Amino acid sequence: MLLRKRKTTVIHELAEKIMMTEEMVEGFCFTFNYSEEVLFRLAEFIKLEKELCPFFDFTLSTSRNTKTLSLSLEGPEGTKEFIRHELEMA
Repeated sequence: MLLRKRKTTVIHELAEKIMMTEEMVEGFCFTFNYSEEVLFRLAEFIKLEKELCPFFDFTLSTSRNTKTLSLSLEGPEGTKEFIRHELEMA
C-alpha cells in the first residue's frame, strides 16, 4: 500500500513537469527539462513501476545537445490506456 501511495505522489510531481508528450506505437515518450530533481524522481518512478507494473519497458535518455530528459514507457496491448488512466489520476 505504501508503494502505491508513493507512486501516486511521484507521478503527480512528474506530471506537473512534463514539457512534451509523444504518443508511440506501444506507449508514450515524456520529455522534461533536465534537473537533478527530475532525474532522481524519474529514477524513483522507474524503481516503483518495476515493482508494481513489471510489464513496462523503460528508456530514460538525455542528450549532450539538449538540456532535457526523456522517459519512454512501452509495453503490451493496453499499456497506453493504462498510462492515460494513471496520468488522469495524478
